Amino acid sequence: MKRSAEERELIQNWLRFAGENLMSAKSLFEEEFAPFHTVCYVCQGAAEKYLKAYLIWQGWSLEKTHDLRNLLKHCLNYDRSFIELSTECSELNEYIVEGRYPGDLPWEGIGKTQAEEAIEAADKIARFVTERIQFEPGSNNEVEDLPQ
Repeated sequence: MKRSAEERELIQNWLRFAGENLMSAKSLFEEEFAPFHTVCYVCQGAAEKYLKAYLIWQGWSLEKTHDLRNLLKHCLNYDRSFIELSTECSELNEYIVEGRYPGDLPWEGIGKTQAEEAIEAADKIARFVTERIQFEPGSNNEVEDLPQ
């Protein structure tokens, strides 16, 4: 599908924001006193943005949702192989609230292991999505230039 410069820029911006979120999570993870609950929350946000970038690339009208399982259902309408991300989306979906608001859920129990798993899940989603978004040759919008 041929896309306008504005469409390509919009998709690039979603991918760039997602990549920056994932880079931030990885950087936070390396801190001496890493806020693991924040790492997990930021990984959820990165995954959300990657999935939305893919959906927008497919022509989907943006919906205001943070639910990765809901976004995954939309992705499956375009590509059934997204089923491979079910576990990662379910795992990261827990952090929509956990790690975001104290008192809602036991964020204090989110530790290094959960943060490592969240980074791995977000990385898998990032790779999966960026492998499927291919811009037209000569469009000057290379996905490889984006942070991951």
